[in-house]
Amino acid sequence: MLAPYAVSEQNSKGRQHTTSDGGGRNEFQRDYTRIIHSRALRRLQGKTQVFSSNLSGLSRSRLTHSMEVEQLARSAAQRLNLNADLCGVLAIAHDLGHPPFGHMGQDVLEELMAGKGGFEHNLQALRLVDELESPYWGHEGLNLMFETREGLLKHCTTERAALLGDVAARHLDGTSPPLETQLVDWCDAIAYLHADLEDAYNEGVISASLVMKAPGYSEAWERVKGRFNGAAHPEDRSEGVKMDAKTQRLERAIVREVIGEMLRFAVDDLVNTTKLRLEKANPQTLDDIRKLPPQVGFSEAHKDRHYALKRFSRQEIYNHPAITSVRDSEKNMLVSLFRAYEKDPTEMSGRGIEEGKDFYRGLCDHISGFTDRFVSEEYNRIFEQRPDLLKEKKVRLRR
Repeated sequence: MLAPYAVSEQNSKGRQHTTSDGGGRNEFQRDYTRIIHSRALRRLQGKTQVFSSNLSGLSRSRLTHSMEVEQLARSAAQRLNLNADLCGVLAIAHDLGHPPFGHMGQDVLEELMAGKGGFEHNLQALRLVDELESPYWGHEGLNLMFETREGLLKHCTTERAALLGDVAARHLDGTSPPLETQLVDWCDAIAYLHADLEDAYNEGVISASLVMKAPGYSEAWERVKGRFNGAAHPEDRSEGVKMDAKTQRLERAIVREVIGEMLRFAVDDLVNTTKLRLEKANPQTLDDIRKLPPQVGFSEAHKDRHYALKRFSRQEIYNHPAITSVRDSEKNMLVSLFRAYEKDPTEMSGRGIEEGKDFYRGLCDHISGFTDRFVSEEYNRIFEQRPDLLKEKKVRLRR
């Protein structure tokens, strides 16, 4: 049973356009279906999470990361008696607006769009579901529930919020979003930090001894090492020394289980701390939640550990040469494509920019929808067919 302050069909602000009967599904399940069948979601399978798909096909993509966030959010929502279906759709859709090449891609588009309306992936997600994804004859967009649209808009400046209307009102009046939105935001942070740690170990970016230094890891190892029948934690190996397949599998399994224990510990702390806060605040309605400061969060002790892990990841993973070595090449391709289309818009594939639409916003929509692979393919095509549009010499990815 949902808590009285959870989002429900009864207290929702509904849709912009009237729809037919959902055939036994609730309205947030229908939103989930609309996202699952969207082109924007399918593209996430070809977009970088942290490790470029040009370097590895084994690490998380934006899509698999979103699936993991959904699993965490639904599970935590059930423990808190919140709307798990709303959490599910917010989680699976939270990265819809991300461009190719991870956070670097967003930084590049933000720079290129300076003075032209800017670029921010949360705003782009809302733009996708409200306008660009248009499978229905009678209106643009997916016609999602208000709380789904509101939850996708995690960040927004006051200037932009003033142009968006009710869906961005909380960014102007300082009220809090529903607990479901708060919960998905935290599950996103938990999911990517622990997944990035696992991917970094599996990719050889961090060693066995270095992963042991990740905040919270050694404590998790102490809690779970009894499961492994006396097996020791993996150790660093000299360069060139190869492991047999069985040893490699077992060592990776140990590290994965320890990181899984870290993740479980984080989710438990989040849920238990949130329960205590809600018991103290005693909200009775969704409006009460909006008037309260954010209620979902960690205990002080785990919050310190969480942010320490973020600092560790920034230093040891996100700025590692295995990741940064391809950034310059990928950045150059994005900038070159933007400038090439700017010079000759007829080179843009697909439907191009609709008549009467802002050119630069349409150009940004076009490039932000690319997968990593399509950026490379399109760059190579223009280099071969229209080298006059490219100012710089052809770049090659360093592997």
